[in-house]
Amino acid sequence: MLSFLRNIFITIAVLYPSSQVSSAQEISPVQVFLRTSVSATGAQDSLLLGLDMKIKPGWKIYAPDPDGSDPFGQALKITWQSRQNVKEVILHWPNRQSFEMEGMGKSYGYTQSVMLPMTVDLTLPNKPLWLEGTVSFVACADQCIPITQKISLRLPRGVPSPTAHTQAIMEARVMTQLPPQEQAGKIWWILMLAILGGFILNGMPCVLPVLSLK
Repeated sequence: MLSFLRNIFITIAVLYPSSQVSSAQEISPVQVFLRTSVSATGAQDSLLLGLDMKIKPGWKIYAPDPDGSDPFGQALKITWQSRQNVKEVILHWPNRQSFEMEGMGKSYGYTQSVMLPMTVDLTLPNKPLWLEGTVSFVACADQCIPITQKISLRLPRGVPSPTAHTQAIMEARVMTQLPPQEQAGKIWWILMLAILGGFILNGMPCVLPVLSLK
């Protein structure tokens, strides 16, 4: 019976009347952006990206269960069509909310905008990176609709610097590893280390002559 109800849910979500799906997509209940925490690939073997999910109030999207399963088949998925200098991409899931689906058990996901961090292992450090893919997921409010959106990112080689999205991506990555009571302290510890590193860098003898020339 449970399996039958799940199949009904998936069918409704994917085969919803085309006129209503088109209307909901025009309203754009969820927008997806591929963000980067660094401006260039640098000499590191891996770097952090983020899938920035902008969710309109009243809508929700789904994630796999904490054990990695996707019993209802509606969790967000990424299909990569093209990638250059990329060995592996791992999508991480920050703290998920749980939803009770009447008669079908519990599911997980997000009801507010969320950054989904991704670890990207590079084939060769300090070489350009290129990713191009498609994000597919189900968004639900009073109705459920399937959404597919293309994403892409190009990063040049060179010395990396933080971007406007660095803090959000790092905080989201921390949220995937620690229990809630430890998360706030861990985030502040990361920020304090970053500030301390800046002071050390600017105080190094080899840097001072450069600063004096400016």
